Amino acid sequence: MNITYNKNLTKRELEVLNWVALGYSNKEIAKILGITAHTVKSHLDNIYFKFNAHGRVHAINYALKNNILK
Repeated sequence: MNITYNKNLTKRELEVLNWVALGYSNKEIAKILGITAHTVKSHLDNIYFKFNAHGRVHAINYALKNNILK
């Protein structure tokens, strides 16, 4: 069975990823965006799935390599 990963991020996922790339914690991102830390984690889980990434660093590297983040 092949799984196709959707690399298209939602606007919110992209916002979260940008803050993560800047070094902010989930709690800090939650405060900035006015959402809960649990919601931030959910967005990150979606990003990891879409990128087939295994964590923050992997997701950021993928996004940089694929011109999703600059």
